[in-house]
Amino acid sequence: MQGSSLTAGYANVVAVCDVDLDSQSSQGTISLVPKAKQFRDWRVMFDQMAGDMTPYSSYSRLCTFPVAMAAMELGKGVYVEKPMCRTFLEAELMARMAERNPKIATQVGNQDIRVRIIPVQKHGKRQE
Repeated sequence: MQGSSLTAGYANVVAVCDVDLDSQSSQGTISLVPKAKQFRDWRVMFDQMAGDMTPYSSYSRLCTFPVAMAAMELGKGVYVEKPMCRTFLEAELMARMAERNPKIATQVGNQDIRVRIIPVQKHGKRQE
């Protein structure tokens, strides 16, 4: 989540989760939301925190899929940033989970508009 969104009051951030809470990036976020509880494990956070939305952003697409699926299973809406998963199968499973739970909000976003997007077909072949 970008700092300006946090300080503008667009979200009520109640928790921050990062395996490396001591990193400069995490400390920057924590300084913007000092009252938010801090967690190193998202499973512990889900067990201990109530809430209806899980914005999720990760530098690694390796973590997004299990966190988003667990959140949706708990009835929490999710906002993930690209890349949202590693494979087309994971994308299909996430879409099916969202379809089975139409009352939860789901969204995929990209906050870095400088990234050049190359269109691909479903099977990963580049479109010309």
